[in-house]
Amino acid sequence: MPSKHLNDEGNTTRDSQGHGTHTASTSAGSYISNASYYGLATGTAKGGSPGSRLAIYKACASEGCRGSAILAAFDDAISDGVNVISLSLRGNCIYET
Repeated sequence: MPSKHLNDEGNTTRDSQGHGTHTASTSAGSYISNASYYGLATGTAKGGSPGSRLAIYKACASEGCRGSAILAAFDDAISDGVNVISLSLRGNCIYET
């Protein structure tokens, strides 16, 4: 879900760098049979908690992560009834509000 507080990339949770996609699949990725790394270590791949439902909030923009945007995303998640909040940031932190 996009945060109600827009960033310079608009009102979207789309992941332009791949970081959010990576962390989401690590968290709740489904079972994938016959997965391998270039033919090595063939087996079943899965996230840490397959079947979990994710609520994703984008708080960082291309210039970095504003503290006020991170806190606003927390507020939005709590308001939406999210039970567990895990924070994974990519980019530079901007300490202004």
